[in-house]
Amino acid sequence: MVVYYFQISRQLPCLHALVGEETPIDFAARFATLEEAHEAWMNSPPPWSCAQLLRGFFDFYANEFDWKQDVVSVRLGQRNSTIRSRRLIQLKNKRMHLHIEDPIDIRRNLNFALTKQTADT
Repeated sequence: MVVYYFQISRQLPCLHALVGEETPIDFAARFATLEEAHEAWMNSPPPWSCAQLLRGFFDFYANEFDWKQDVVSVRLGQRNSTIRSRRLIQLKNKRMHLHIEDPIDIRRNLNFALTKQTADT
């Protein structure tokens, strides 16, 4: 969730997106090279302070993130929801409100590890 927040706040490049590959069917195993990642990092906006990042993280997940529809996807590195993406619709689990796409096996929702009690907490 932290990496995803850093990506959408333009503090961290998305290594999958830098490759420019079409959406994979099952597995997303291609990443940017070290040189491509370094260039993207150098061309990103100036970094925020730790205090700005911490406050922004909590503000984003408390006020902007739609827990019923949005999907945490470090593979995409951008805002997306289960409604807008056919692939991400498959990840949606009716019993949980946190959807985290596995960045490699994109068929899998990583919320499987959460119990209802843990998610509620």
